[in-house]
Amino acid sequence: MHKENARRLPTLLRSCWITLNATFQKRLLPFEITPDQYIALRWLYERGDKETNQVTLATLMCTDANNISGLISRMITSGLLQRKASIKDNRMKCLNLTAAGREKFKKTIPVARFLEKEVLADLRGQEREIFLRLLSRLSSFLNHSA
Repeated sequence: MHKENARRLPTLLRSCWITLNATFQKRLLPFEITPDQYIALRWLYERGDKETNQVTLATLMCTDANNISGLISRMITSGLLQRKASIKDNRMKCLNLTAAGREKFKKTIPVARFLEKEVLADLRGQEREIFLRLLSRLSSFLNHSA
């Protein structure tokens, strides 16, 4: 690969994501969850009492209906999630963390935080905040322009 091509945005983002995801996956192995499952648990935990259906979770996770369907099925089977009728509309099913899902999330928070700390360790002082702010802006722009 030419040196110029290695510095292009898609290549850099893909390289970072693949390495980060693989590292996170290895560190989550003892907890028997995947990075995607962790993210689903995190969103549902952070949303608290807000009703979250499958479509909302897919949007929050930046994934599609096929991926989220399989993910949710596996998480229900493993006892991390449950489906319940919406308080607002009995026809709509919402996702809720089970006690096991909440506990699993709480046990894995330190793993995620430590990995984030390691990944950002090379950035000094304000560089971390600037990097995260720029990455957030880029994500927002890409999500709204897609």
